[in-house]
Amino acid sequence: MRPTETDAGMLSRAQGRLLGQLAGDALGSLVEFETPESIRARSPQGVRELADGGSWDTIAGGRQTIPRWP
Repeated sequence: MRPTETDAGMLSRAQGRLLGQLAGDALGSLVEFETPESIRARSPQGVRELADGGSWDTIAGGRQTIPRWP
C-alpha cells in the first residue's frame, strides 16, 4: 500500500512537532524553575544557544537523564 499525500503531510507535521519538543526541552533546561524576570535579566534577547548549567547542571549538547525519584 502506497502512502497518500495526507499520510505524508501528517508525518511531516509529526516530525516538526517532535523536533520542536526536542529543541524546546534542550533550551528550556537552562531556565527551568526561574522567574521570567531572572531569565530576562540574564538573557535579554531570550535563550538562543545551548550552554552548560541550569537547574539540572546539564552539559550543553550532552545527554540528559531523568532522575529516579524515591
